[in-house]
Amino acid sequence: MSQNESFTYPKIHQRVDGKLELIIYYKGKRMRLQNGQTFEINIKPNSFPEAERMAQCNVLAAQIYSKLMSGYDPFNKANVNRINNLNDCQIIEKVIQIKRTNGLSAHYITQLNYTLRMLKKYLNGPEITPLAIGKLLDNYDCPTSHNNMRRNLIVLFNGARELGWEKYPVRGIRSIKAKARLNKPLLNVSAILKEISQYNENLHLCCLLTYGCLLRPHREVRELKWGDFTEDLSYIRLSGDRNKSGRNRIVPVP
Repeated sequence: MSQNESFTYPKIHQRVDGKLELIIYYKGKRMRLQNGQTFEINIKPNSFPEAERMAQCNVLAAQIYSKLMSGYDPFNKANVNRINNLNDCQIIEKVIQIKRTNGLSAHYITQLNYTLRMLKKYLNGPEITPLAIGKLLDNYDCPTSHNNMRRNLIVLFNGARELGWEKYPVRGIRSIKAKARLNKPLLNVSAILKEISQYNENLHLCCLLTYGCLLRPHREVRELKWGDFTEDLSYIRLSGDRNKSGRNRIVPVP
């Protein structure tokens, strides 16, 4: 593969939250960037007024492509020197910091911080070992929790390897195959809702919104505001950053 075939010209993409990012494929890996930090370029397009962001993205894309053409390697050459004096935990903390600057959701960053915090409980020092990973994952009997923790560890370790970290302590630790569970429909919905109403009125209201409006019972219901309703209260409108799918949702109110 020739040099210019190992990477693509950065493409500008608008996220569901309105921010702009660059998408680059480098040596088969996709990179999503909202600033030039990875390439040591001091340009942050989303910090500019909205009318100027596209122009700044074009400038950043041109500068990144120029550095790639000159042989700059964002996975090794640009990053190895940054972790020479850091221990394993500090490298993972740096990975989380980079992901935060790249515009990942606050909820996802909280998950990654929780993963690192739980991992540190099983370390004898700053060095991350397969033994510590095994002890951490053995603490989760539920397959879903086990696999979620494993997936977050892989995200952190892959990010560290992009910075030049040569370890991969999660290698050989497989995910747990969860057995399928049959969810049976509730037949007497009215009686169930009446019982919930007697137990807690707020919970009853959340159940009505979930059952009647097909809203998810976590963020979509929990963070619902009067401003999300139309004036005649006939529809609920949620933007992409307010629901799991990341797309705008408009649902009728029965």
